[in-house]
Amino acid sequence: MSTNNDQSTNDDHPLSRRAVLTSMGVGALSAWTLTPAAIAMSAAESGPTPAEKANVDLVKQFISGWTKKTYDPAKEMATYLSSPCLVRAIEDKPALTQPADVAQVFIDFMKSGSRVGRVDFHRVVAMGPLVVTRRTDVVFVPGKPDVIYEIAGIFLVKDAKIREWTDYYAT
Repeated sequence: MSTNNDQSTNDDHPLSRRAVLTSMGVGALSAWTLTPAAIAMSAAESGPTPAEKANVDLVKQFISGWTKKTYDPAKEMATYLSSPCLVRAIEDKPALTQPADVAQVFIDFMKSGSRVGRVDFHRVVAMGPLVVTRRTDVVFVPGKPDVIYEIAGIFLVKDAKIREWTDYYAT
C-alpha cells in the first residue's frame, strides 16, 4: 500500500492559494483606503479641523469677493495671495507667481465692464491645507448673455494665505 506522504498540500507551499488571496485582499483594502472617496468619507466622519474650516472660509471669502461691484483686484490679491504664489486661474495658461500679476489679469478682464456677477458653491472640501471647490461662476458681460463656467478649483493655503491656486473648467 502506498502513501501520499511525499506530496505537500497547497496551503504548505510558500505561494499558497490562501497566501495569495490574503495578500490580494490586503492590497485591495489598502488601495481602496487611498481613493478620493475613501479619503472624503474618512474626513467626513471626523469632520473638518478648525484649521480646515479656516482654510475653507478664506477660500470662499476670496472667491466671493469677485462679485463685489467695488472689487479692487490689487487690494484683494495682496490680501489673499502669498508672495510668491503659484496661480493658474486658467488651467492651460502659464502660472503667475506674484499677486500683482494675478491682479493685472483681473484688471484687464474688468476693463470692458465684464465682471464675475455670481458664484454658486456646489461643494467645498478641505483636507489639511488643501481646499477643493466645485462651483459655477457666472460672468456678466455688457451687452451679451451671461457666460457660465463650471469650475473645479484647487487651492493650497499656508499661513492664512493662498499659496497655490488652479481652476479647471468643464465648459
